[in-house]
Amino acid sequence: MFSMNVLLQILGFGSTILVAKFILPSELAMLKTAQAYAAVAVILAGAGLTSPLLRFCADPSIQDKAQQVMLRKSMRIIAIVSTIVVLVAVCATELLWGITSYPGQVYVVYALLLPALAITTLLYVFLQARQQFSILARNQSAIKLFSVVFVVIGTYLWGLQGFLIVTLLATYVGLIPLFRLTWVKKSPSFHKDLPAGFYHLAFYGMVGTFISTVGQSSDFILMNWVGVNSIEIGKYSLASIFYLGAATLTGSIQAVITPKFTNIMSMPLEFKAYLSRWMKKIFILSLGVACVMIGIAWLLQVWFFDDKYHGFIGYLSILMVKYLIWSSYAILGAAMLGAGIIKRVTWIVMVTTVVSFVIGYPLCDWLGATGAAIAQMIVALLSMTLLLSVQKTEFDRALGATKTMVP
Repeated sequence: MFSMNVLLQILGFGSTILVAKFILPSELAMLKTAQAYAAVAVILAGAGLTSPLLRFCADPSIQDKAQQVMLRKSMRIIAIVSTIVVLVAVCATELLWGITSYPGQVYVVYALLLPALAITTLLYVFLQARQQFSILARNQSAIKLFSVVFVVIGTYLWGLQGFLIVTLLATYVGLIPLFRLTWVKKSPSFHKDLPAGFYHLAFYGMVGTFISTVGQSSDFILMNWVGVNSIEIGKYSLASIFYLGAATLTGSIQAVITPKFTNIMSMPLEFKAYLSRWMKKIFILSLGVACVMIGIAWLLQVWFFDDKYHGFIGYLSILMVKYLIWSSYAILGAAMLGAGIIKRVTWIVMVTTVVSFVIGYPLCDWLGATGAAIAQMIVALLSMTLLLSVQKTEFDRALGATKTMVP
């Protein structure tokens, strides 16, 4: 599973680099800004249902039929909520840019992607929670290969418009195999209420993830608000592609091991040892990944992009420092999610998101894209500090409560 994920990330990273080569820096800036807004909107479209689905479907004591009920009800909710979010997004685009303008067309396409992205995320989480990693890996491979080939061809032939159209089609087509993997015929004789706290966990999960995503996307949002030069945003966008390539690798490991934390909650010593072991492994791996990414970026700047994105290495160097800080506590966040620790994490995310805008706006106004990168690094450091300060108390409480429930 892990080796397949690595191959998929390399494939996706390479295709994104090719797309950047085929379009202008200003177009890449427009694209990444739209993706930042879409990343926030898709959290609302998903209604936070991935959090309870991951929590309860990873629990071996919950019957398979009960898990299917959770999935079906979650999908119905997402269908309704995502439709509302799309309508609001399209109306907002018309008011701010006009849907016939160049930026408006980009934003409308990403609005139309929201239902498919929300359902795709839900189905992936469902398969991960049930630890169906081999099936998930094969499915991801097929979808990724299909998407990469046609997106690159579409961008090469028709530029940004080709990228948008092919991305829209590929995202919805990718739902077909996921539906086949997760669909089970409804049993008319089986009725099961959702577990206690399901919607409560969904609410806090949505609020926490929404605020976190706003913070993570604050660099592009603030650069858009301040009016940073689009060429510089394009160079920063290319640097962010390398950062996301590295972060996605760490995220793949996080997705695989998160259900394990839920399974061993009744064994506090094993839980803490497992967490400590993985935190060390991830940091060492991330250090090597950061060095490799900077080396690859330098070679591509000299031999592949020429002067088109000259100077993006400076932005990347700052973002790689952020990556190292983030990777040092990413597994800690996965463990907290697996242990059902949501409220405290949500408050921490709220604080860091507010800080990202409070310090990010003046830094962007003063230093442009460089200021955005520095703000992201500072916020990552603050997040790590706050999570480490509460982790012992929260784990003792969560694991102690679980231990008292074990007969």
